Amino acid sequence: MTGQAPQPLQPPQYVVCHGNTTRKLRTLADWGEWYIGLEALLLTLNAPNHLSAPEPYRETNYDRHIWFYQPRGEKCGDRPPEGDQIAKGYGLCGSPPREPPVVDRERWMAWARKERLVRAALLTTVDSALLLKAAYTTLWSSYDIVTAVSAILFGPSSYEARVDNRRRLLLLHLDHFHHIKRHFLEFEELAPKADILPWDKVAIFRRGLVDCSIRAKIDELCESTPGVRLDWDKFARMYKAATRAIISEEMDIKPEDWTDDFFDVPADDTAS
Repeated sequence: MTGQAPQPLQPPQYVVCHGNTTRKLRTLADWGEWYIGLEALLLTLNAPNHLSAPEPYRETNYDRHIWFYQPRGEKCGDRPPEGDQIAKGYGLCGSPPREPPVVDRERWMAWARKERLVRAALLTTVDSALLLKAAYTTLWSSYDIVTAVSAILFGPSSYEARVDNRRRLLLLHLDHFHHIKRHFLEFEELAPKADILPWDKVAIFRRGLVDCSIRAKIDELCESTPGVRLDWDKFARMYKAATRAIISEEMDIKPEDWTDDFFDVPADDTAS
């Protein structure tokens, strides 16, 4: 037989949440009863479909970096989306009409209250060790928490795992040239697990370039070939050559002193 050895069964634990007694989620053996209890909780909160999709009011087709749509230091339900953060179909015309669109604040506040209650229910009914493994403090919404926890329990081949890896991919960013290599390798490792389309890979990577000097240089190189869609391999060669030049200049590294072959690119490849 292959695979992991079965874990010894633990006696179930139960917690009271919003007046409902629910089995605590610690291992895969708890999932079935826990999920039934969660559905009962959602009915109690008048939010039966709350975990069926991400936040409906906020745009998820990221044309900019994810932090534009999910600001750092905030969580889902803290503040309504504004302007281009608003999902298509959920914006009301501003007053006067030329003003940026706004959300229906009363309806959003009712939804946000449910989001906070559901998130609290998850933090109560999911074991703290599982929450920490899912890095729950970095997760935007209650939907993201359920997605990450189910990915841990059901394994990396599950749909939930691909969704979670895509979220992690969108959160990757490069904010300093010292981290160029680590950022690139992390992206290369996550991208195949996120099941993204090949032509989205370059766009997602470029949106994560927060460091202004690198972003400007890469944008300049990409825009020097208008109308040509860069595949990942060609972009990666171009990126390594450009970032090596930036690092050499910033850190005053002479070509003969360079020892990291990660950035070595044949000259004819960068021009092709």
